Amino acid sequence: MIRFIPIYQHHIMTGLSIPHEQVFCSRQFHRLLLKGTLFSPHIVLANLMYITGNGNYSHLVMANGQKDLCSRAVSFYEEHLSKCSDSFLRVHKQCLINVLHVKKCTSNQLIMIDGYAVPIARRRKKEVKLRMKMLLQKNR
Repeated sequence: MIRFIPIYQHHIMTGLSIPHEQVFCSRQFHRLLLKGTLFSPHIVLANLMYITGNGNYSHLVMANGQKDLCSRAVSFYEEHLSKCSDSFLRVHKQCLINVLHVKKCTSNQLIMIDGYAVPIARRRKKEVKLRMKMLLQKNR
């Protein structure tokens, strides 16, 4: 069973030991704490550009170009990130984006600041455009 609890500064400083199945997300510190990642287990949500899925694995791509492979599906991160931040949006079956890192929006795709083109699913076009407008207005 997966537990959802907040992270506090002392957890981050002391290197809290977390079982592999658990993800902790903090709205207060805007961080995602993961166990089993290749790089840093502490992910600042503002630095997370997008998550792409490949079956039960996900690639987390950071603004600094760092990429990380995690053994969870995109839907898992969608569920947890929606509790932590309003800036994450599912635009496709295999992609969850941070709207703060969108450079350009066309009718069929979103261009991220690193040049990655994310296709928008036909069923999600109206929802994506509406949420993009709302989130960008709110965050500016």
